[in-house]
Amino acid sequence: MNIRDSKALIMIVDDMVDNLKLLQSLLTNNGYRTAVFPKAELALRSMEGSTPDLILLDINMPGMNGYEFCKIIKKSKEYCDIPVIYLSAMNELNDKLKAFTSGGIDYISKPFQFDEVLARVSTHVKLRQQQMELEKRNIQLQQMEQSLEQLVVKRTEQLSASNYQLKASQKELHELNLDLEKRVADRTLKLQRSNEALEESVLKLKQNGSV
Repeated sequence: MNIRDSKALIMIVDDMVDNLKLLQSLLTNNGYRTAVFPKAELALRSMEGSTPDLILLDINMPGMNGYEFCKIIKKSKEYCDIPVIYLSAMNELNDKLKAFTSGGIDYISKPFQFDEVLARVSTHVKLRQQQMELEKRNIQLQQMEQSLEQLVVKRTEQLSASNYQLKASQKELHELNLDLEKRVADRTLKLQRSNEALEESVLKLKQNGSV
């Protein structure tokens, strides 16, 4: 078992005190944290304060049985992904099918073997941790995508503003060029007329001088 496994909290729900003691001792000695409950109702209330990583669940219990308990948590958005392993002496095929259809992920027959319990718990804890890690990464990717989208929108707005300013500058430059061309044309016309008047004056002077 690795360090990540050892941090997992295993909830054990069984009305048989001896089973609770055996399982708690087995899991605790192998590095797991445990929370034990002789009644499903007590286990359900405790989940409001501490969410387990995996649940070992007996089926036949007074009051709320294992099937009912499992159906309740599988309908909860907060607890529906918690893996549930049934522990039961009911070994008929129909019993096992009912366990899986009610939301169980695995089934261990009583009397249970310690090695089997440890192997199944370790497997499903690892799968659960991998699932949570994937969910965490998906959230991080979504956040990165949102940040990138916001950056793209901001950059697009900046480029749009720059483009608008460029078009405004081009329009202003075009208007200045038109004004300059008009002034040059007016100045050229004035110079042309002055030149014509000068030539006319020179011609008259020449004519007067010849008289």
